[in-house]
Amino acid sequence: MNIFVSPLKFSEWITSFLIIGFLKAVVSLIFTSALAFFLYKFEIFIYGFYIIPFFFLLILTGWWVGFFVASIVLRYGTRVQTLAWTTVAVISPFSAVYYPLSTLPNWAQNVGLFIPTTYIFEGAREVIERGELDPKKLIICLILNIFYLALSLIFLKKSFGKILEKGLVKIH
Repeated sequence: MNIFVSPLKFSEWITSFLIIGFLKAVVSLIFTSALAFFLYKFEIFIYGFYIIPFFFLLILTGWWVGFFVASIVLRYGTRVQTLAWTTVAVISPFSAVYYPLSTLPNWAQNVGLFIPTTYIFEGAREVIERGELDPKKLIICLILNIFYLALSLIFLKKSFGKILEKGLVKIH
């Protein structure tokens, strides 16, 4: 909320979050890759360029989830912050993070088809197991991410407008 005292436009505010989020993701990838190598002798980069689209798709997912959570916090205040951040915990069982989507019941598989991270983790699993990259999974994931990113930005803009209406923030 401290950023609201600055004369930033909404677009500048969003751009700053995107840049900072991207930089954090790059630093996190480097750090966790080094940690995985030194602790477990696991080299994430043995998968070469296959890893790059998954990395960027995960960043896109992080953006829309972050905007959605920020929208909820802006609209309802920090008292719902914990509830808002459980969004990730709610979707992760359907995302095929730890196990293939096919191991879930049919109804849960159908839910998983609407979550972009399902395609990321299923695709990464295929790369690790077979050394093949299915571009269809990447395209579906990209489309879902763009759709959810657009929805989350609309919700964020409306939430931002709500706090301006209430007079909680004086901004240009």
